[in-house]
Amino acid sequence: AGGDEQTVRVADMDEMVVGRPNRRNQEEWTRRRLYEAERVRLARERRFIQYVPTDPKAAGHEAALADVRMLIASFGQKAAWLWDPYLSASDILKTLFHSPHAGSDLRALSDAMSVPRDIRPSPGRWRKLMDCLWPPKDQPRPSFADLQRAHFSACAGNLEGIRLEYRARIGHSGWSFHDRFLIFPDTREGPLAWSLGTSVNMLGHKHHILQRVDDGRLVADAFEQLWADLSGSEQLIWKTP
Repeated sequence: AGGDEQTVRVADMDEMVVGRPNRRNQEEWTRRRLYEAERVRLARERRFIQYVPTDPKAAGHEAALADVRMLIASFGQKAAWLWDPYLSASDILKTLFHSPHAGSDLRALSDAMSVPRDIRPSPGRWRKLMDCLWPPKDQPRPSFADLQRAHFSACAGNLEGIRLEYRARIGHSGWSFHDRFLIFPDTREGPLAWSLGTSVNMLGHKHHILQRVDDGRLVADAFEQLWADLSGSEQLIWKTP
């Protein structure tokens, strides 16, 4: 008013920076470093891993299976449950059968939606398999359960320390399901669960994400509800001992 110079601070505006904004560059570098450290930690603990298809695909599949087996070894001391609509005997042999915990409660739940990948033959065996899966009209076609049991009988070994029950949604009981989970219902941290992102037979073959879910108890409860609904003799595929 009297001609004297005054300074007025304007609210809600960034401060003016003259010269190189070194502090901001440092802050951005710090944020990126913290993000990368967190990403590495999550991958190391198998809380979040992204799988991108590799060449050969078999290498990516084995790497993804190794991560699943590590989780089973780390958290499956008392129980490990596998929930996958396309689950087969071959998938179970590659995962739950690698549990190092004798007597752990191992459960596998399938929607009986596919023929196991491992029985798909080389060209030289195609005719023999065709005769098995698509026999003449006067002969019955093997059921999903028959194929699973045959695979276990041929490949399960001596079953030392294995306590496994394998059920499938056969008949009118239960409901169809889509998501794939590896569940540990009894750990020191409480129930834990991982979303697989794809079926076991496709682990590492295509893009998917393995990640720990926020509330493992909800997933474990949903599994147990469907498991109880599929308690009939026709849904029991295989059990040991």
